[in-house]
Amino acid sequence: MKHELAGVRSRQDADRALARSLEQMLESKEDVPAVEDLPLAPEEETPDFKDLATMLRFRFVRAYEHWRGNTHLTLAAIIVRTVEEGMRGHRDHQAP
Repeated sequence: MKHELAGVRSRQDADRALARSLEQMLESKEDVPAVEDLPLAPEEETPDFKDLATMLRFRFVRAYEHWRGNTHLTLAAIIVRTVEEGMRGHRDHQAP
């Protein structure tokens, strides 16, 4: 992440750099390993382990999609899809 933000001078530059980085990650089709060692830092986690639960839910969705034959879906693509769906839902529920 530091590499992507090197030399950034404004919020707009940062937004463009992060968007470019996300596009490259999605185009590369690289994914995290199916099995990985997850370092836990309990002092950084919420009391109800909300961050861990969210991470595991995303991995469950990826496993389910792969089981259904959608093996091209990466964890990054699933997260982006979820965020986009959430943004559309938020927009749809805003009062005029």
